[in-house]
This record gives sequence, C-alpha cells and structure tokens, in this order.
Amino acid sequence: RYFMSPGPIKPNKDAYPEKIPGVFGSLGHHTTSVRYVQTALPLRELDRLRLIMEIDGSEKWGVRELFQRNVDDKRVNDKIVPYFTHQRKRKFFNPLTVAIMPFEKEKVLTKFSEKKYEEIIEEREHDIIEAKKYYKVSLDTENPEYTLLEYNKENVRLVAIDGQHRLSALKNVYATKEDVDEATHGYSDWRIPVVFILIEPQPRSFNYLDSVREVFVTINSNAKRPSRAQLILLDDYSINHICVQEFVNYCQDKK
Repeated sequence: RYFMSPGPIKPNKDAYPEKIPGVFGSLGHHTTSVRYVQTALPLRELDRLRLIMEIDGSEKWGVRELFQRNVDDKRVNDKIVPYFTHQRKRKFFNPLTVAIMPFEKEKVLTKFSEKKYEEIIEEREHDIIEAKKYYKVSLDTENPEYTLLEYNKENVRLVAIDGQHRLSALKNVYATKEDVDEATHGYSDWRIPVVFILIEPQPRSFNYLDSVREVFVTINSNAKRPSRAQLILLDDYSINHICVQEFVNYCQDKK
C-alpha cells in the first residue's frame, strides 16, 4: 500500500502578530472604565502610530466624533523639530496618548464586544481581555508590570489622540536621521513614552469614537495655560524673555 504524504504541518497563524509589552492600569468603573498600557517605543517603531489625518475617512467624522485632526506643520517644523534636534537641550515630555481603535472596512467600529477570562502562560496565571480579531491584553495577575498588548494591524489602528504634534515631529526626526551624526544625537537609544488606552465597550448606548473623543476633550480642556508672566519667565528661547529673566534675577540679588 502507498500513502500520500500530507505535506508539512503549517504552524497556527498568530491572530495578533503585533506585540507591545508594558504596564497595565485602569481608571473608572464599568461604564466609565478606561484601561491603559504604558510603555516606551524606540523611534523606529513610531510608524505603528497614526495621526488622525492619516485615517481614511476621518474628514467625514461627525461633529460629536471630532477631535483635533489637523497638525500645524509650521509649529512642528519651526519649534518642535528644532527642540528634538538641538544637541544641548534636554529632551523629555509626557507620554503620547494613543487609542486602540478597532476598524472594519476602513471605518471605526461603533460597537464590538470583549471577553474576559483566565489563562496559564508560562506557568503563571494571567487575566485576559480580548476583543476577538482585534486585540488581546494578557495581564500577569500578580505582576501587572508584565503585561502584553497584542493586536492585529489589519483590524486595528493605533491613533494618537493627544501629542499629535510631538508624534509628527518625532516621525520627521526619524525620517531625516541619516542627515545627522548618530554619535551626537543617539537616536537609536531614544525610547518614546506612550500610553495606549482601551475603552471598555458597553452593551447599550455605546459609541467607541464618542468615548475616545470624551477622553481627548477631558485631557485638553482641563489643562491650564500658564499666564503671560509665567511664559516669559519659563521661555529660554527668546532673547527678549531671557533679558527679562536676567533683570528679575538682578533685582532679587539687590534685595
């Protein structure tokens, strides 16, 4: 008797090929819950993140779904990029806020569901949050600092909802990194702070994009702009403002 070979066994396809380790946290409860994974990404991986204006169809989002879409290129090129490329300026900023957005047929899903369960991974208990086809979060029960965010980039977009100008500037810096001396800038060592947020879907009266917009509005409307006097005393770029600072220091020394 002769038997036909079934051929090589194909490995199971990974449903979530993209993986980002981080620290898990959450705020709120039930209908107000926002889960997040905080991490740091090297410059070369920022192409995972999207600006709102890069999302096809975002120009058609309704008023109640709208948040900052356009990036001020002049501000990016004249202020933020020079800050990042200046060899003698210390660099630091608060994390980019990035929403995990499930998509289907190039549209943000307004409704979807998650399931929560427990799983043993490498002999350790993990709490799992999974939206099938879209994303999966594996949280080490005893050590939330060991969390893995997995997603399928075919069905999910990582969209910056706060820090779009910084993200645009950083992408610009990375795109032109060959034009500068790596030894003086060390771009390969940069790790960019990022917080990925996941809105917990609700069974009734739930629109994912509305909920993401609510987070954006809260972040930006509660930020208090410094007074004009504070801006002058904190501005180390304007010659006029530096002169004012020196004058104030001189007056204090004379007291």
